[in-house]
Amino acid sequence: MANTFSPVLHKHSWDRQPGLADFESTIYSHSTLRGSNVQGQLVYSNRVPPIHTSTDWRWDSFGSGSLYVAWKIDIDDEMRYTAVPGGYGPLYFHVYKPNSEDRYYYLQYWYFFPMNDVSGQSTFQTWHEGDWEHVALKLQRTTGSTFTPLAINFYLHEGGKTRTPAQAWWSSSNSLTYSGIQQGYDASHTHLHIWLAANSHASYNRFESVYKLEVEFRDLAGIDTYIDNVDYDPGGSDLYFPYDMLVNLGEVTSCTNCLAHGYTWFNHMSANNATPGWLPYIGLIGDYWTNGVAQTPSTTSPSRHFSWRIFEEDYSQHGFGNSNEHPWYQIWKNVSWVQDSPSGD
Repeated sequence: MANTFSPVLHKHSWDRQPGLADFESTIYSHSTLRGSNVQGQLVYSNRVPPIHTSTDWRWDSFGSGSLYVAWKIDIDDEMRYTAVPGGYGPLYFHVYKPNSEDRYYYLQYWYFFPMNDVSGQSTFQTWHEGDWEHVALKLQRTTGSTFTPLAINFYLHEGGKTRTPAQAWWSSSNSLTYSGIQQGYDASHTHLHIWLAANSHASYNRFESVYKLEVEFRDLAGIDTYIDNVDYDPGGSDLYFPYDMLVNLGEVTSCTNCLAHGYTWFNHMSANNATPGWLPYIGLIGDYWTNGVAQTPSTTSPSRHFSWRIFEEDYSQHGFGNSNEHPWYQIWKNVSWVQDSPSGD
């Protein structure tokens, strides 16, 4: 299934990331696991591995112990703008079926970048280390091992948009080219095309309107504006994020009354067989920058994402999530959808 629908990832020329990263290599060889208590005091700091730390009854990086600890995997600074040598990183996938009675299957593709950096794209200079993004397909088994897509979720900032297979763009292989691309799915065109916004890595269907964020500083003059930059057309840069392997993320298991070290652990996560050992991690992946007014926290493990086992369907222009206006720390955030500018494509 993962090979049949394996996507083509389109890149914008402004993206500072040279390619996809290998998450295991990043965290196990180029990161430090830190834990801070509610007073902000550092209570744990060590090069990973192990990412699963449960030294006594006070804390657990795979769940909550009796003392709350904020966990963070701090990626080495020199690894922020890097990729797998040659630019070919792994593409991760997750397949699930909600229950035995549900006739649908769901396939997610996840891609990891060591850095998200929109500084220079607006006066609101913000970045954070670590960035997972993804798309999801709702599939129905037709005959034997044949599956047909019914809907696609393209995940953006704070939510996403659902599109039909007829609205999406497909090709007969996952080759890095626009040649043979067509709008609309059929049995000979099964590979989904995804357009990633520069540095924010939000995932778009072709020719969609893009995310515009206006930040009004209440204590400062002016409004700052950020707009996703997406390259929808061939020619010019015509860049891609290639990958050379598909990695199955597997599943995690939740336990609310687990015993460890003689103590009861609440909301503890664990990896299933053949699941990457880092998947149950509950903290942030990467450091983040703040100007004292607003923050953009780093990402979490895919298993902690709101959509890990939930597929929402909203075919509107607005989509699901993506709040129009709400208080965020000490600012107001106004979201709209605008026509993409070809500048920089």
